[in-house]
Amino acid sequence: MNNINYEAQGPPDVSRPHSNEDNHYYDLLDHSQRSATKEANLQVKYQQKPIPIILVIALLCLIAATVVALLGMKGYSLYTSKSSLKFAQTMETVTQNLSQMLSHYESRGSNNSATCRQVLGISKKSIKKLINITNTLSEHANSSASIATIVDDILLVVKELLDVEYKSYPPTSCKEAKERNPRSQSGEYLLRSANGISAIRAYCYMEELCGSGGGWTRIAYLNMTDPTQSCPSGFRLYQSGGVRTCGRPESKNGTCVSIEFPSNGIRYSQICGRVVGYQFATTNGFNIKYNTSTYVDGVSITRGSSYQHVWSFAAGLLGYYREQKLRSICPCSNGSINEIPSFVGSHYFCESGRNIKVNTSSDDRLYTSDPLWDGQGCGPNEVLCCSAPGIPWFHRDYDNNTTTDYIELRVCCNQGTGNEDVPVELYEMYVK
Repeated sequence: MNNINYEAQGPPDVSRPHSNEDNHYYDLLDHSQRSATKEANLQVKYQQKPIPIILVIALLCLIAATVVALLGMKGYSLYTSKSSLKFAQTMETVTQNLSQMLSHYESRGSNNSATCRQVLGISKKSIKKLINITNTLSEHANSSASIATIVDDILLVVKELLDVEYKSYPPTSCKEAKERNPRSQSGEYLLRSANGISAIRAYCYMEELCGSGGGWTRIAYLNMTDPTQSCPSGFRLYQSGGVRTCGRPESKNGTCVSIEFPSNGIRYSQICGRVVGYQFATTNGFNIKYNTSTYVDGVSITRGSSYQHVWSFAAGLLGYYREQKLRSICPCSNGSINEIPSFVGSHYFCESGRNIKVNTSSDDRLYTSDPLWDGQGCGPNEVLCCSAPGIPWFHRDYDNNTTTDYIELRVCCNQGTGNEDVPVELYEMYVK
């Protein structure tokens, strides 16, 4: 019941198999993404405008040259003695033309001059290396002795070009990073803001999640099982039985405490996430008869300034049957008459942390033996609650309706903290 996997979950990678050359290429691409992220500061202010599209085209041309060379080595009706050398010479002509364009661009006083010189210098060096490679291929067209060395040279050129691309023009979202490299691994990436003048570091989940492919950008994360992490500002720390959670500040009345998570300009149409919390004292599920701001004893997830409902996590009073308490148990429990607000609909999870009768004179304690909303350890009356679709992950898909709304998490109860609370131990949310 307490063996919760706090790592992001998802099935194994089922992308199509690749050849050895493909694997080398994608490994270098992934290395370039990570190198760019490690070398950038958290809030990088670009001193240049975005790289002109001609530079991107030039880089793609150079990568295309390596593909031609690889095809030549594999014998795909491509004779390196003439055709690949001619192709490389064409690429050199392209670079010379590019040099003239960049010189004109720089002479107009652009702030891009330093970056242009860097890209141009590497491009010229890469062209020379490619010409040397094709010359070597011409000399060894019928020999396999030097193939391994030639492949290493080609991959080195590709790495240089990819390093420049990712350092000078990062993706705007994890989805774009995934599209650039379908074999990208989950981890921290450098992302360019939508306006192109700043950058952020973000964790990208590159595998399937919530039934949708990789490319998820994480915008919220807290894991209080990590002793180095602290409660968000405004939340109160609970500690009991080795469990650390974050709940409402002390209050005699019903209140909420909240935290907002900006999207940093990333447009999204899907939200996927989960929350793990604990029941303190006598929570009552949904409170439809009370103030709408405290409509739930639990956690409310909304988006935007209009508080559009995304998901609710309710904490019912009991996980076992007591006829006199049917109004306070989860709506998904047998016999419950706890009402669900219309704006919530089916977008909720509900569990209770009290699944056995406790012989105690007071109910005012944190029930640490059973985490909430993990789909495990439910009481005999909560079988349907524990089998809710997707649990412990919630998922909202807004089809083609994209937004950059911030997402807000609120911990609420309609009574004071001496009577009830639902502190959280973990939350993580992703958008795409």
